[in-house]
Amino acid sequence: MSAMLDLDQLRTFVAIVDTGSFAQAAEVVSKTQSAVSMQVRRLEERIGRQLFTRDGRRSKLTEDGERLLGYARRMLRLSDETVAVFDETELRGSVRFGTPDDYADRFLPEILARFSRSNPQVEVSVMCDTSTELIAKARNGELDLAIVTYCGEESVEVFRSEPLLWAVSAQHCVAEEDVLPLALFKAPCRFRAAAIDALTDAGRKLREPVASLVEKTMEMLFQDVEEQEIPVQHEDHWRWRLRMAERIAARVDPVAFGVKAMYVFGSTKNATAGPMSDIDLLVHDHGPGPERERLALWLQGWSETLAEINYLRTGYEMEGLLDVHYVTDEDIARQESYAVKIGAVTDAARPLALGPEGETSA
Repeated sequence: MSAMLDLDQLRTFVAIVDTGSFAQAAEVVSKTQSAVSMQVRRLEERIGRQLFTRDGRRSKLTEDGERLLGYARRMLRLSDETVAVFDETELRGSVRFGTPDDYADRFLPEILARFSRSNPQVEVSVMCDTSTELIAKARNGELDLAIVTYCGEESVEVFRSEPLLWAVSAQHCVAEEDVLPLALFKAPCRFRAAAIDALTDAGRKLREPVASLVEKTMEMLFQDVEEQEIPVQHEDHWRWRLRMAERIAARVDPVAFGVKAMYVFGSTKNATAGPMSDIDLLVHDHGPGPERERLALWLQGWSETLAEINYLRTGYEMEGLLDVHYVTDEDIARQESYAVKIGAVTDAARPLALGPEGETSA
């Protein structure tokens, strides 16, 4: 390789990975989608490797693409820092910033990464708390800036509005039940209060609100993680993912979730997973219905939490780490969909031992 890599091509490459599509990356780098595709082709020609592969409508990194991504991020970061060092107008100092947990999960990593690249001399300290507590801390001078849910306070600037909606599964008529079950954030929470007040005013009975399964799963998993030291070697990606798959299966409640068996397949099972690889899980259950909905929510908690842990371990950002597929008895009997991987002659899915309520998958 005699020629130097083009930073503009690398920036486009990273934008595709971060946004998940060529079209969205085109908006980020202010280019047409055809120009983005051309830059990727030239970059692939330059290094002599294919960087992306198609998975349905998604573009996924190849193993060579994953290898390049870490180098590309470091090169772009060093370039931005170098330019910032010689910028006489750059900001310096510190900022104390506050945000609720749900905003932090969705928006904060990208916001802080961009701010750090453009303002490397500014130290940002982040506090996550409820909107009520953050408003009080901002008033007391403990925070310089906070993103909060509007609570009727003064001296705020509204920069985003979202409708508050009721969400219910289309598979059953929960809204018609005499006693309405709710899944809400812990108090104090404006959304929680608004939901309870609205139902009370309407004369509807409701069950004692419980914390969401996602929240419970995240708390449980982070407690487990704090009890052990997770190694971060390059070759450890698949081993760590396999341990997490085994832990998920060991924690599942087969009776409550209607699970008959669980399997792991793909790069985790084949020991080829990289830092941005999914954990491919195959779940044999009773089929669509309330049990699968509860399981999907529970697995969502695992997926989001593992993605956060993977980010802390590797620096690679992902919305979720689990790619879950479901099969039923009928699928297995007909050998349809992913059921063909169960007991396959080649590249068969690996069975996982279920929790104490169930038996080892077979």
